Amino acid sequence: MVSGGRGGRVVAITSVYEQAPPVGAAPYGAAKGGLGLLVKVAALELAEHGITVNAVAAGEIATPMTDDPDPRPVPTPHVGHSVSPIVSLP
Repeated sequence: MVSGGRGGRVVAITSVYEQAPPVGAAPYGAAKGGLGLLVKVAALELAEHGITVNAVAAGEIATPMTDDPDPRPVPTPHVGHSVSPIVSLP
């Protein structure tokens, strides 16, 4: 993006556990905390090139990791597809 000179967007996916980690999730929290800091530093360093860097922090969802598997089956028609065809950024 920098060498292209046209700016761009970077979006990282993080978690609420970056800010409020649960007991027993030290490795996961450390990884998400590190990602959060990387996003902040990258945003500062890339701003002069017209590149924005942001993170999206999803809330807690029912998964085996949260000891709350959701019993409701959910159809997943987009599994295996890239986000880029779904999201259009300027």
